[in-house]
Amino acid sequence: MRLASLPMYDIEEARRATDALWQALRRAFLREGLADVPEQLTRDTPVVSQWGSPDLFFSQCCGYDLVFGFSSTLELLAMPRYAQETGCSAYDYRSCIIIRENSAAADIDDLRGAICAVNGFNSYSGTGSLRALAAPLSRNGRFFGGVKVSGSHTRSAEMVRTGDADVAAIDCVTYALLGRHRPQALSGLRVLRRTDPVPAPPYVACKNLASDAIARMRTALISELSRRPQPAHCDDLFIDGAESAALAAYSRLLAEDEKSLRLRYYELYPTGTALLRAGEASAEETPRLTASG
Repeated sequence: MRLASLPMYDIEEARRATDALWQALRRAFLREGLADVPEQLTRDTPVVSQWGSPDLFFSQCCGYDLVFGFSSTLELLAMPRYAQETGCSAYDYRSCIIIRENSAAADIDDLRGAICAVNGFNSYSGTGSLRALAAPLSRNGRFFGGVKVSGSHTRSAEMVRTGDADVAAIDCVTYALLGRHRPQALSGLRVLRRTDPVPAPPYVACKNLASDAIARMRTALISELSRRPQPAHCDDLFIDGAESAALAAYSRLLAEDEKSLRLRYYELYPTGTALLRAGEASAEETPRLTASG
């Protein structure tokens, strides 16, 4: 049985819109003559299992997952465009660096020694974007006083709000969705700044699908998301279109990581603590991230 998911912005309050989006996409795929289109979104299987599965039909993932973690199993279909009110521009998006409202910090360098919350080390919006800002300010591979893994953007925001952490990077679309559907989650927080733009989280399919099926999926996806006037479910999810993209566009994410590694900033990598403690990192031993897709 084929799998479909839209996990990136699937907060509980927006699920009706997410389900409506999938039904619209499903109809578009069927009109293109595609077979085995899942009737419903899969939410009871971890997305990392889906992205590595030969049964995947359609999903959305972080750019990291496309060019690094799942480059051998995922095929790029298109990149979405999000409404300008989220802070996105064209087909790029950003993260919001959030701190508590009463924090005295005026910029990133004021957060030296702060406790940082990240949703996961495989997330560019929650970790990589913040790493790019902290790396030039780091000393001996460190900038923050500690790093805590929250597991999700919404949990990172909660940790900052309640004082379990001092700073986090929240995907600007997630931030906008929380502001619209769950404003209490942002109460007592403020945006210190936004990160530099990178390509928005891509829509993907399984690489084992036939090239003709991939082409028809791409056509249906872009056509459906670019409809005017926009259907209500797209407005609810801040979706404003989609376009075809080259995989090379997402190599920018790896390039940013390479800059941090060259600066010997390891703190926001899963193995960073071990490297720092061992003190064994030399210029020759600096790990490199490479895209195999």
